[in-house]
Amino acid sequence: MTDLTVAFSVLVSDFISQKENLLGYFDELESCSVGWMLIVQGEEEKPANFVERDTERIIWSTDIGLSKSRNIALRECKTRYLICADWDTRYAIDLLQGLSSEARALENEVPFYRFGILRAVDFEASYREKIGRTKNQVFGLQKDSSALALTNIASWQICWDLDFIRKYSLNFDEALGLGSKSIWPSFGEEYLLALQCWAISGSYAQTPVLIGVTRDLSTGMHASKVDKVLLSFYVFLRLAKSHPVKSSAVILQRVKRFFTA
Repeated sequence: MTDLTVAFSVLVSDFISQKENLLGYFDELESCSVGWMLIVQGEEEKPANFVERDTERIIWSTDIGLSKSRNIALRECKTRYLICADWDTRYAIDLLQGLSSEARALENEVPFYRFGILRAVDFEASYREKIGRTKNQVFGLQKDSSALALTNIASWQICWDLDFIRKYSLNFDEALGLGSKSIWPSFGEEYLLALQCWAISGSYAQTPVLIGVTRDLSTGMHASKVDKVLLSFYVFLRLAKSHPVKSSAVILQRVKRFFTA
């Protein structure tokens, strides 16, 4: 049995429209002993056609926001490893199992594992035709200490080690994350958490293997330059409060890349 859970965040409107696809995919995960959770966000009361199934794994939240829902997943997840996904992301289940096995095999404490993901207009078709048929890939998880790569990363390509997250009382910053309580640009909460993990551990692990597929659309990809600058300012300000030296090192790396690009 795997010790990995995939936690999906979805607005109630998307859950209603995508219910059959989501529940069908959850059945696939269950059949291979991969855990799943669903955090549904939205209205004050559950709609009449809301599925009353697996109440421990389908969690209702009236607060809207990816960071909020992902923090719920951090608290409620019962396995060691957790991937926080959007409803429009699918993973090759055998590769999830392989990632979990590779993660357990690493001897040193690693806060998270970064993997490849494919963007596609029709993510369901791409999952069935490409990612879902991937078999027997060699992961070759490698440790990395580059923080610069973490300033452009998405939650659905990170497998978090909850032992590490909970040991250091970390979570997603709810001032970010496309929500009703967000006050900064609506992306980047994963940047901050990944950088905080790196500042503590000094490294993480990654593999180029494509494990999943998601929609081609992305909030971060279409963000304005002003939003990106504001986000960077906020992320590094937060990081500097607890890790001033590490924060300065990453800023210098970014400035150097800017002038040498």
